[in-house]
Amino acid sequence: MKMITLSEAMEAANYHVCGGETYGWSCFGPNARYLDFYSEPDRYMSVVYDTETQEVYCAQVSDDTNNYMLINEDYRKEYEKEASSKALRPYIAYDDVEYTILSCGEDYLEKASAISNGEPYDTRVAIPMSLNKQEALNAMTIAHRMDITFNEYVAIAIENAIEQDWSDQE
Repeated sequence: MKMITLSEAMEAANYHVCGGETYGWSCFGPNARYLDFYSEPDRYMSVVYDTETQEVYCAQVSDDTNNYMLINEDYRKEYEKEASSKALRPYIAYDDVEYTILSCGEDYLEKASAISNGEPYDTRVAIPMSLNKQEALNAMTIAHRMDITFNEYVAIAIENAIEQDWSDQE
């Protein structure tokens, strides 16, 4: 997963910094700080980053209906472990409302920019995929036979895989 950079996060938030300080947990190391951004009271964004490398460890963005989190996979287990040691659920935005965990930085940046600017955005979660040439050709051929786009076919395939996984768990 490609993580976002601090400059990309700041640009998505239109540089509306409203606060920040040293990050209080140790899971991201000694140089972790956070910055809070906002554009309106019902829109919130924050990033936890490294002061030396500018690496973003975690980023959150919320509006009045959705709450998203992007977390650097290299630090995810440590973050969860520290939350557990503090008797906290790691992916709670507020009260019992959970964050929707995002899988790619581009998806986060699109949502963060739209939320920051008060624009509509796609609330679906993007899933990064990698297909070799043969797999891509097979998928395109099937999509063509079904008279749908490649993206539509991939979305159907993912939905079917999720439904199959859920039915296997029952």
